[in-house]
Amino acid sequence: MADEIARGAARWATAVAVPTALAIGLGGYLLLSPAPAAESRQPGTPPGVSATTPVTMPVVPTGAATRRACADVVARTPPAIRHLARRPVVGADATSTAYGEPAITMACGGTAPTYPGTDLVFNLDSVCWHSTVTPTGIDFTTVDRTIPVRVHIPTVYGSAGQWAIEFSGPVAAALPPTANVPFGCRG
Repeated sequence: MADEIARGAARWATAVAVPTALAIGLGGYLLLSPAPAAESRQPGTPPGVSATTPVTMPVVPTGAATRRACADVVARTPPAIRHLARRPVVGADATSTAYGEPAITMACGGTAPTYPGTDLVFNLDSVCWHSTVTPTGIDFTTVDRTIPVRVHIPTVYGSAGQWAIEFSGPVAAALPPTANVPFGCRG
């Protein structure tokens, strides 16, 4: 008789505990899940800003050979990086590209970066990058290519190196490495 009472109590406890746990779990999931977007925008896009709005980029003075090489880098970049579509660029349109809102930008040309020899450099898919924190994100600049390429990753995207690596393939395919590859990037 005691076993039957214990089994009945266990059934009642299970009948109450399982639905309660499911309700709490579902409530927590709904509470912590991001709200659906009111309109179809890329993550981080402020209301009223379209990911097709042109991005103005400064023109970097370069020679004809550098412009051609940079145009080759831009031509090799994909139409989208992950979920971010390419945006039109105004100004340095042949030597730059942009994706998403806020825009992840890539600019080719200019002067090679200078940095302390003790700074870390990152070999991301066979291209050597140096990173610099800026007020709006992180800049990655190639330090092993004949022409420097700078990629700006706005803070909202996080894991900046994982975004910068998306540009390594086009850079490696279009620009040869320099003779003086930094120590941290030698294979």
